[in-house]
Amino acid sequence: MIHGFGTGGWVWEGYSKIFEQQGFTCMALDLPFHGTLDEPPPPQLGNLSVTDYVSYVKNEIRNLAEKPIVMAHSAGTVVAQLLMAEGLVHAAVLLTPIPPAGISALNKNALKTVGSVLGTWGFWRKPVRVTFDEIVFAALHLSTNQEQHRVYDRFGYDSGRFFLEMALALVNPRSPLRINSSSVTCPVLVTAGDEDRTTPPSVARKIARKYGADYKEFKGHAHWPLGEPGWEIIAQQCAHWMIALKND
Repeated sequence: MIHGFGTGGWVWEGYSKIFEQQGFTCMALDLPFHGTLDEPPPPQLGNLSVTDYVSYVKNEIRNLAEKPIVMAHSAGTVVAQLLMAEGLVHAAVLLTPIPPAGISALNKNALKTVGSVLGTWGFWRKPVRVTFDEIVFAALHLSTNQEQHRVYDRFGYDSGRFFLEMALALVNPRSPLRINSSSVTCPVLVTAGDEDRTTPPSVARKIARKYGADYKEFKGHAHWPLGEPGWEIIAQQCAHWMIALKND
């Protein structure tokens, strides 16, 4: 299980309980220098590339007896998509995914979600952290006030370089986020929320079409399917999809 930008394996606590009740063994990873609230953050975090994150997860996969089902949220889905393309996973579940190179996620809300990062000179080589207001606008606007503060109290820094790689994926011909869809042969599930400001359903549907994926769109949900009211329904739907794979 791969977390998104600025978070850690803790985001999967609820999903893990539901999946384990269904007989799955869960491993919620902390990507390098994640899952802590170190102040100041380690400076080397700022220069980590998506390829560094992929290498870290690949090393974890090598320790497993069989190919896993990878589940990822938001920016973590970029890592998952690259693992899919390398044939390293049995299947993938992409929750509110960030698109690979070739699919635009630009929309009118973009600057409101990352303005503080873009306004920091040299952010592409520094650890970066969004503000409370930005994360609420981008992901937590349907969550309770208690959940908003619970999440932000544990929200840490992430790589400015990784942020730039995602931001420039559409225009960079050498983007590390460029994926040949023909190399993805595993089953894929893409989920979306109809009120998501970061990955609108129109973008999620394009990602699903790219991989020939199954697609589920949830009404009354946004970019935080891990803790919004009704998140349990999404987790259960994902569990049912994975169980169906096992039974095929």
